[in-house]
Amino acid sequence: MRTILATIGLVLATYVALELVVHARRVLIWVVIALLLAVSLHPAVEALQRRMPRCRRSVATLPVFLAAAVAVAAVVALFVIPLAQEGSRLPGRLPAMIRDAQAGRGPVGNLLERTHALQYVQRHQVQIRAFATGLTTAAVKFVRGAATTATGALTIFVWPI
Repeated sequence: MRTILATIGLVLATYVALELVVHARRVLIWVVIALLLAVSLHPAVEALQRRMPRCRRSVATLPVFLAAAVAVAAVVALFVIPLAQEGSRLPGRLPAMIRDAQAGRGPVGNLLERTHALQYVQRHQVQIRAFATGLTTAAVKFVRGAATTATGALTIFVWPI
C-alpha cells in the first residue's frame, strides 16, 4: 500500500512540477536569456572596468550591452529583414517564375530542365503557391517574435540597474 501511495504521490508531484514549468516557461526563457547575456558580456564589462577603475559595474555594463545590441541589430538588418521582405514578395512573383520555368527560361527553368522536375511543378502549382503563401505568415511571426525578444532582453537588462 505504501509503494502505491508513494508512486501516486511522485506522479502527482511530477505533474505539478511540469505544469509549473509550462506556465512559467516565458519567465524561465527570460531568465536563461539574462544568464546568457550576463555570462557572454562579463569579459567585456570586466575589461571596461579595469580601464576605468572608478566606474561602477552598472555604468560599465551599459556601453557593452548597447554595443552588443547594435551588433545584433546589424545582423538582423543585414540578413533577416531582406529575407522576410523577399519571402513576402515570393507569392506575387511565383506565377511569373512558374511561367518562366515552364518555358525553360531563367535560372529556375534551366534547373528544372536539368533535373526533369518540370512535370512535378506543373502538376503541383496550387500546392506550391499555398506553401509560398504560408512562408509569409511564418516571416511575420518571426519578426513579431524577434520584437518581443528584443523588448524582453531590454527589460532584463534595465531592470537590475
